[in-house]
Amino acid sequence: MTSTPSSLMTNAADGTRTGTLPSLLCQSRPAARARIAGLARLRETRSTNDLLLAMPFGACHGWVILAHAQSGARGRNGRQWHSPPGAGLYLSIGWVFPGIDRSQVGPLSLRIGLVLAEVLAPWGGGRIGLKWPNDLLAGDAKLAGVLIETRAGAGDLAVVVGIGVNVRKPHLGEFAAAGSVTSLEQLAEDGGPTVETVALAVIPAIIDALATWDPADSAVWLPRWRSLDILADQWVSWIEAGVRHEGRARGPLADGALLVETIAGARQVRAGEVERLRPARAPAV
Repeated sequence: MTSTPSSLMTNAADGTRTGTLPSLLCQSRPAARARIAGLARLRETRSTNDLLLAMPFGACHGWVILAHAQSGARGRNGRQWHSPPGAGLYLSIGWVFPGIDRSQVGPLSLRIGLVLAEVLAPWGGGRIGLKWPNDLLAGDAKLAGVLIETRAGAGDLAVVVGIGVNVRKPHLGEFAAAGSVTSLEQLAEDGGPTVETVALAVIPAIIDALATWDPADSAVWLPRWRSLDILADQWVSWIEAGVRHEGRARGPLADGALLVETIAGARQVRAGEVERLRPARAPAV
């Protein structure tokens, strides 16, 4: 069954509650709250992104959906995003941009990652960095991620911004043991914030970023992104058209692509997973 804004608020099969978050948003960030068309809080769903993408075109604009848990969340490149109950902030925000197409979304992906990193910085112990295009890491451990999905129609572009933040210490078996994930609880000196505290900080900031985004203003904020770039001047590898490439990352460009210097010359990476090479695997310089 296709979800609509009204059905999300009143008839969600997996449970919906409005709680105190909307009223707290009104008190703390009234300007951002005025831009929110609706807010749904679900006990569990497969994917908050999927719910917004299933709405009729344009209906997702200004909608925010949060879930206590997700059973089928995904990150970039179709990877699973673990969403255990109560351990993280899992949310999606819909927005419609008139007169743009998918080719202009690259800078938005970077911008959302930067906004998220800056919002979480007070709890990050100075350790939060950005990995192109919009993953948040502390060292080599992943803290948060962003997945942007789009739908085009009648010259407009509907964008769904999915965000996952590990708030409490993860209990993910081999993933946690391997040190591949971390949380605000582990990074913050005071034990970290609650999920609701993080939501109250993240939602207004992302809404403001979407409402004021200009595809041509990358020069204003890109230096801040580069100051957090954990791949800067690092040897990296990626796969393009089935071929593995290696080179030295030189940071993102204004259009969202990652510039990499290779033996064959400069290349612009626009999709896929970029891996930082360990010193033992990096080529000699």
